[in-house]
Amino acid sequence: MTRPTRSLLIGANQRSGSTMLCRLLTATGIAGRPTEHLLAVDPVRYPDWPVWEDGPLAREHGVTDRRRFLDLVHEVGTTPNGVFGLKMQWNTVDLALGRFRELPELTGASAVEILHRYLPDVRCVLLTRADTARQAVSWARAAQDDVWLVSDHEPARPVGEPVYDGELIGNLERLVLDGERRWRELLGRLGAPTIEVVYEELVDEPERHLRRILELLEVDHPGPLPTAPGVRRQADALNDEWVARYRAGSAAR
Repeated sequence: MTRPTRSLLIGANQRSGSTMLCRLLTATGIAGRPTEHLLAVDPVRYPDWPVWEDGPLAREHGVTDRRRFLDLVHEVGTTPNGVFGLKMQWNTVDLALGRFRELPELTGASAVEILHRYLPDVRCVLLTRADTARQAVSWARAAQDDVWLVSDHEPARPVGEPVYDGELIGNLERLVLDGERRWRELLGRLGAPTIEVVYEELVDEPERHLRRILELLEVDHPGPLPTAPGVRRQADALNDEWVARYRAGSAAR
Protein backbone atom coordinates (compact mmCIF):
# COMPACT_ATOMS: atom_id res chain seq x y z
CA MET A 1 0.00 0.00 0.00
CA THR A 2 1.22 3.50 -0.91
CA ARG A 3 1.27 5.66 2.20
CA PRO A 4 1.53 9.41 1.67
CA THR A 5 4.45 11.44 2.96
CA ARG A 6 3.11 14.79 1.70
CA SER A 7 -0.41 16.03 1.02
CA LEU A 8 -2.16 18.54 -1.20
CA LEU A 9 -5.51 19.88 0.01
CA ILE A 10 -7.57 21.81 -2.54
CA GLY A 11 -10.21 23.94 -0.84
CA ALA A 12 -12.96 25.07 -3.19
CA ASN A 13 -16.61 25.92 -3.68
CA GLN A 14 -18.86 24.53 -6.39
CA ARG A 15 -18.29 25.72 -9.96
CA SER A 16 -14.82 27.11 -9.34
CA GLY A 17 -13.02 24.88 -11.84
CA SER A 18 -11.91 22.35 -9.24
CA THR A 19 -12.48 19.29 -11.45
CA MET A 20 -10.37 20.85 -14.19
CA LEU A 21 -7.57 21.62 -11.75
CA CYS A 22 -7.70 18.14 -10.20
CA ARG A 23 -7.50 16.44 -13.58
CA LEU A 24 -4.55 18.59 -14.62
CA LEU A 25 -2.74 17.78 -11.38
CA THR A 26 -3.48 14.06 -11.70
CA ALA A 27 -2.09 14.11 -15.25
CA THR A 28 1.29 15.31 -13.96
CA GLY A 29 1.74 11.97 -12.19
CA ILE A 30 3.52 13.62 -9.25
CA ALA A 31 0.89 15.77 -7.50
CA GLY A 32 -1.37 13.10 -6.06
CA ARG A 33 -4.73 12.17 -7.54
CA PRO A 34 -6.97 14.82 -6.01
CA THR A 35 -10.74 14.52 -6.13
CA GLU A 36 -13.59 14.47 -3.60
CA HIS A 37 -12.47 11.19 -2.04
CA LEU A 38 -14.16 12.19 1.22
CA LEU A 39 -17.42 13.51 -0.20
CA ALA A 40 -19.97 13.55 2.58
CA VAL A 41 -23.64 14.52 2.43
CA ASP A 42 -26.39 14.96 4.97
CA PRO A 43 -27.78 11.45 5.63
CA VAL A 44 -31.14 12.92 6.67
CA ARG A 45 -31.60 14.84 3.43
CA TYR A 46 -30.01 12.16 1.23
CA PRO A 47 -30.66 8.78 2.88
CA ASP A 48 -30.06 6.85 -0.35
CA TRP A 49 -26.78 8.57 -1.29
CA PRO A 50 -24.00 6.11 -0.38
CA VAL A 51 -20.88 7.72 1.05
CA TRP A 52 -17.56 6.58 2.48
CA GLU A 53 -17.60 2.87 3.40
CA ASP A 54 -21.09 2.46 1.90
CA GLY A 55 -20.12 4.04 -1.42
CA PRO A 56 -18.90 2.78 -4.79
CA LEU A 57 -15.16 3.09 -4.05
CA ALA A 58 -15.50 0.99 -0.92
CA ARG A 59 -17.71 -1.58 -2.66
CA GLU A 60 -15.27 -1.83 -5.57
CA HIS A 61 -12.47 -2.78 -3.15
CA GLY A 62 -14.55 -4.83 -0.74
CA VAL A 63 -14.10 -2.34 2.11
CA THR A 64 -16.74 -2.03 4.81
CA ASP A 65 -14.72 -0.57 7.70
CA ARG A 66 -14.25 3.18 8.30
CA ARG A 67 -10.51 2.99 9.03
CA ARG A 68 -9.86 0.69 6.09
CA PHE A 69 -11.78 3.08 3.87
CA LEU A 70 -9.57 5.98 4.97
CA ASP A 71 -6.51 3.84 4.20
CA LEU A 72 -8.00 3.04 0.80
CA VAL A 73 -8.47 6.75 0.04
CA HIS A 74 -4.80 7.33 0.85
CA GLU A 75 -3.92 4.49 -1.48
CA VAL A 76 -5.96 5.59 -4.50
CA GLY A 77 -5.18 9.29 -4.03
CA THR A 78 -1.39 8.97 -3.73
CA THR A 79 1.07 9.02 -6.62
CA PRO A 80 4.25 6.85 -6.50
CA ASN A 81 6.30 9.77 -5.17
CA GLY A 82 4.21 9.79 -1.98
CA VAL A 83 2.03 12.85 -2.66
CA PHE A 84 -1.62 12.49 -1.66
CA GLY A 85 -4.25 14.74 -3.23
CA LEU A 86 -7.66 15.66 -1.80
CA LYS A 87 -10.32 18.14 -2.89
CA MET A 88 -13.01 19.38 -0.53
CA GLN A 89 -15.94 21.70 -1.23
CA TRP A 90 -16.70 23.94 1.72
CA ASN A 91 -20.35 22.88 2.09
CA THR A 92 -19.28 19.27 2.75
CA VAL A 93 -16.39 19.97 5.15
CA ASP A 94 -18.37 19.83 8.41
CA LEU A 95 -20.07 16.59 7.38
CA ALA A 96 -16.73 14.99 6.50
CA LEU A 97 -15.20 16.11 9.80
CA GLY A 98 -18.19 14.61 11.57
CA ARG A 99 -17.45 11.25 10.00
CA PHE A 100 -13.86 11.43 11.26
CA ARG A 101 -15.18 12.23 14.75
CA GLU A 102 -17.21 9.02 14.72
CA LEU A 103 -13.87 7.24 15.25
CA PRO A 104 -13.22 6.92 19.00
CA GLU A 105 -9.72 8.39 18.82
CA LEU A 106 -11.03 11.52 17.07
CA THR A 107 -14.11 12.20 19.20
CA GLY A 108 -14.06 15.90 19.99
CA ALA A 109 -11.01 16.59 17.79
CA SER A 110 -10.82 20.00 16.14
CA ALA A 111 -10.84 20.48 12.38
CA VAL A 112 -7.16 21.41 12.47
CA GLU A 113 -6.26 18.29 14.48
CA ILE A 114 -8.16 16.02 12.10
CA LEU A 115 -6.72 17.54 8.95
CA HIS A 116 -3.14 17.46 10.21
CA ARG A 117 -3.59 13.87 11.35
CA TYR A 118 -5.00 12.64 8.03
CA LEU A 119 -2.96 14.88 5.70
CA PRO A 120 0.76 14.43 6.41
CA ASP A 121 2.93 17.46 5.64
CA VAL A 122 -0.06 19.19 4.10
CA ARG A 123 0.16 22.03 1.57
CA CYS A 124 -2.99 23.89 0.53
CA VAL A 125 -4.52 25.51 -2.53
CA LEU A 126 -7.49 27.83 -2.13
CA LEU A 127 -9.35 27.85 -5.45
CA THR A 128 -11.57 30.86 -6.03
CA ARG A 129 -13.43 32.50 -8.87
CA ALA A 130 -13.24 36.25 -9.47
CA ASP A 131 -16.77 36.45 -10.93
CA THR A 132 -18.91 35.03 -8.15
CA ALA A 133 -22.14 36.03 -9.90
CA ARG A 134 -21.22 33.85 -12.88
CA GLN A 135 -20.15 31.10 -10.47
CA ALA A 136 -23.55 31.22 -8.76
CA VAL A 137 -25.36 31.13 -12.10
CA SER A 138 -23.36 28.06 -13.11
CA TRP A 139 -24.21 26.39 -9.79
CA ALA A 140 -27.92 27.23 -10.10
CA ARG A 141 -28.07 25.77 -13.58
CA ALA A 142 -26.18 22.58 -12.68
CA ALA A 143 -28.36 22.11 -9.61
CA GLN A 144 -31.39 22.00 -11.91
CA ASP A 145 -30.19 20.07 -14.97
CA ASP A 146 -27.69 17.88 -13.02
CA VAL A 147 -24.93 18.47 -15.58
CA TRP A 148 -21.89 19.10 -13.42
CA LEU A 149 -19.18 18.34 -15.97
CA VAL A 150 -18.81 17.49 -19.64
CA SER A 151 -15.82 15.92 -21.40
CA ASP A 152 -15.07 13.94 -24.54
CA HIS A 153 -16.00 10.78 -22.62
CA GLU A 154 -18.68 12.24 -20.35
CA PRO A 155 -21.50 13.73 -22.43
CA ALA A 156 -24.11 16.04 -20.97
CA ARG A 157 -27.28 14.22 -19.90
CA PRO A 158 -29.57 16.89 -18.46
CA VAL A 159 -32.42 15.62 -16.32
CA GLY A 160 -34.58 18.69 -16.89
CA GLU A 161 -34.80 22.18 -18.33
CA PRO A 162 -33.25 24.80 -16.02
CA VAL A 163 -35.39 27.81 -15.14
CA TYR A 164 -34.05 31.23 -14.12
CA ASP A 165 -34.43 31.90 -10.39
CA GLY A 166 -32.83 35.12 -9.19
CA GLU A 167 -33.43 34.32 -5.52
CA LEU A 168 -31.68 30.95 -5.88
CA ILE A 169 -28.72 32.55 -7.64
CA GLY A 170 -28.43 35.19 -4.93
CA ASN A 171 -28.48 32.56 -2.20
CA LEU A 172 -25.81 30.54 -3.99
CA GLU A 173 -23.58 33.59 -4.45
CA ARG A 174 -23.83 34.24 -0.71
CA LEU A 175 -22.88 30.60 -0.08
CA VAL A 176 -19.85 31.02 -2.34
CA LEU A 177 -18.71 34.17 -0.54
CA ASP A 178 -19.30 32.62 2.88
CA GLY A 179 -17.45 29.48 1.80
CA GLU A 180 -14.45 31.50 0.69
CA ARG A 181 -14.39 33.37 4.01
CA ARG A 182 -14.62 30.17 6.01
CA TRP A 183 -11.93 28.45 3.92
CA ARG A 184 -9.59 31.38 4.58
CA GLU A 185 -10.28 31.14 8.31
CA LEU A 186 -9.70 27.37 8.43
CA LEU A 187 -6.56 27.45 6.28
CA GLY A 188 -5.22 30.27 8.43
CA ARG A 189 -5.71 28.15 11.55
CA LEU A 190 -4.22 25.13 9.80
CA GLY A 191 -0.98 27.06 9.40
CA ALA A 192 0.15 25.08 6.34
CA PRO A 193 1.87 26.58 3.28
CA THR A 194 -0.98 27.91 1.12
CA ILE A 195 -1.44 29.61 -2.23
CA GLU A 196 -4.55 30.93 -3.95
CA VAL A 197 -5.45 30.04 -7.54
CA VAL A 198 -8.11 32.07 -9.34
CA TYR A 199 -10.23 30.15 -11.84
CA GLU A 200 -10.12 32.78 -14.58
CA GLU A 201 -6.32 32.92 -14.38
CA LEU A 202 -6.06 29.13 -14.34
CA VAL A 203 -8.05 28.92 -17.57
CA ASP A 204 -5.75 31.46 -19.24
CA GLU A 205 -2.44 30.07 -17.94
CA PRO A 206 -2.84 26.48 -16.73
CA GLU A 207 0.85 25.60 -16.96
CA ARG A 208 1.94 28.58 -14.84
CA HIS A 209 -0.44 27.67 -12.06
CA LEU A 210 0.46 24.00 -12.18
CA ARG A 211 4.09 24.99 -11.71
CA ARG A 212 3.13 27.17 -8.73
CA ILE A 213 1.44 24.16 -7.13
CA LEU A 214 4.37 21.84 -7.86
CA GLU A 215 6.68 24.40 -6.26
CA LEU A 216 4.37 24.45 -3.25
CA LEU A 217 4.71 20.67 -3.07
CA GLU A 218 8.47 20.87 -3.65
CA VAL A 219 8.35 18.36 -6.50
CA ASP A 220 9.99 18.74 -9.91
CA HIS A 221 8.50 18.11 -13.33
CA PRO A 222 11.29 18.62 -15.87
CA GLY A 223 9.21 18.42 -19.04
CA PRO A 224 6.16 20.31 -20.34
CA LEU A 225 3.11 20.12 -18.13
CA PRO A 226 -0.36 18.99 -19.24
CA THR A 227 -2.57 21.87 -20.32
CA ALA A 228 -5.61 20.03 -21.70
CA PRO A 229 -8.17 20.46 -18.91
CA GLY A 230 -9.99 17.13 -19.35
CA VAL A 231 -13.35 18.90 -19.20
CA ARG A 232 -15.28 21.09 -21.61
CA ARG A 233 -16.44 24.61 -20.90
CA GLN A 234 -20.16 24.44 -20.14
CA ALA A 235 -21.15 28.10 -20.05
CA ASP A 236 -23.15 29.26 -23.06
CA ALA A 237 -25.59 31.95 -24.10
CA LEU A 238 -28.06 30.87 -21.42
CA ASN A 239 -25.48 31.49 -18.72
CA ASP A 240 -24.78 34.93 -20.19
CA GLU A 241 -28.50 35.72 -20.20
CA TRP A 242 -28.93 34.65 -16.57
CA VAL A 243 -25.88 36.63 -15.45
CA ALA A 244 -27.23 39.77 -17.15
CA ARG A 245 -30.68 39.30 -15.57
CA TYR A 246 -29.22 38.66 -12.15
CA ARG A 247 -26.96 41.70 -12.27
CA ALA A 248 -29.79 43.88 -13.53
CA GLY A 249 -31.99 42.66 -10.69
CA SER A 250 -29.25 43.26 -8.13
CA ALA A 251 -28.69 46.77 -9.44
CA ALA A 252 -32.41 47.51 -9.24
CA ARG A 253 -32.52 46.37 -5.63
